[in-house]
Amino acid sequence: MTSVIVYYQEQDILDTQQTIQEMKRLFLKQKWNFQGLFIDQKNDYEVLQEVIHTHFKKIDIIFLYNRNNIADEFYWQLLIQTATIENVQIIFYSDLHL
Repeated sequence: MTSVIVYYQEQDILDTQQTIQEMKRLFLKQKWNFQGLFIDQKNDYEVLQEVIHTHFKKIDIIFLYNRNNIADEFYWQLLIQTATIENVQIIFYSDLHL
């Protein structure tokens, strides 16, 4: 079964609890193996760094709300480069929700 982590960074324009519930509904339809929910405060990347350095060797997918959820280009590049090296797929809720 596919192991997946859900990562979300809080945003001013979205209600965090409502957004997480929407992501959860779609997540359950995918029949993925849930490995954890990780949330950063707006403009903070401490939890994302923990996910990358600690959990990437154990998962197949990181499930994000959308590309804009990681606004800082440095952390976006860190995520995609590490995902490539560790063979972790990045999937966006906004793409599956269409």
